[in-house]
Amino acid sequence: MKLLHYLTTAAALSTSTLALDVLLPLYTYPGGTTSLPDWQAAVDAIKANPTIHFYVILNPNNGPTGSGCDLTYGCNRDWTTGIAKLTALPNAQTLGYVYTRYGDTAQRSVAAIKADINNWAAWATAPTWDAAVTANIKVHGIFFDETGPTAATTALYRNLTTYARSTFGARAYATVLNPGGQVDRNAEAALFSYCSAIVLQETCWTSAVSTDCPAGTVPFSYAALKAGSGLPYDAGLRGKTSVLVHQFHGAAPTADNATLLAQLKGVAGLGLHSTYFTSADWSRTTVAPAPVGVFAALLKQARSAVAARSAVPGEGAEGVGFADSTRQWVGKPGWD
Repeated sequence: MKLLHYLTTAAALSTSTLALDVLLPLYTYPGGTTSLPDWQAAVDAIKANPTIHFYVILNPNNGPTGSGCDLTYGCNRDWTTGIAKLTALPNAQTLGYVYTRYGDTAQRSVAAIKADINNWAAWATAPTWDAAVTANIKVHGIFFDETGPTAATTALYRNLTTYARSTFGARAYATVLNPGGQVDRNAEAALFSYCSAIVLQETCWTSAVSTDCPAGTVPFSYAALKAGSGLPYDAGLRGKTSVLVHQFHGAAPTADNATLLAQLKGVAGLGLHSTYFTSADWSRTTVAPAPVGVFAALLKQARSAVAARSAVPGEGAEGVGFADSTRQWVGKPGWD
């Protein structure tokens, strides 16, 4: 991989709108000597869209190790072989999954969380199924799932994110917090200051009840996003906000390419950090009508449309003025 840095001067951007990135929960098994279809589809989509930055969340076993792992770092050769395909791509940034039980340290201790952080940070090189290849499996960030959204938990997440940053050291690094919904207004400024992005809405396209979509799930629409409901209260934090959508299928409204493109244009126009839509759950990337390759191609179209609109006087995107409005990814030699 190549090192990806932020340009921090306003002159670096030609418009006031950031390019929407992808936050891809790749919660699928990679395969062995040959990648399984859902893993390979993600690799192919990343290769086919070099101008899009993909944050790829790795999750072998509800974290970096456990049943089925026979390597101290890297889980097993299936994982090291699969991850090597990602780390070879300059626009893929791997994040390690760590669950935190919404800040309830009686359910998951700080020591257990930090042990996962230590494990992810220690991933470096490991053997693969190719005897001639020792893979680069370095991870470049942490995805903190089940983030506590209240002021009572902010000290914990300051502790955890500070610890993660110091543990990873100088390595290019990102932190994403996932409360799966809105954070309390009095916790918002603190939590956003600790991380690269927060998932303020993780929901479904359909209202049909499933494991991913419990009863009462309100179907996603970018038009329904507003401050306090999928968007931060402080509009200046939109550029650090992510939304994730499961189960993009069905006919109310019709889940097709045109609908997905319209939704992605809307999300991009709000100036958000990242998104991902899947037509199944996070373990499947190949299910129509939004397999990962189609999603990425439509996201590219949406980004172009919003950028073009922003370049027209009086036609700027909705999401202007956010705090990190100078964020722009640039490939640099040396991404390790």
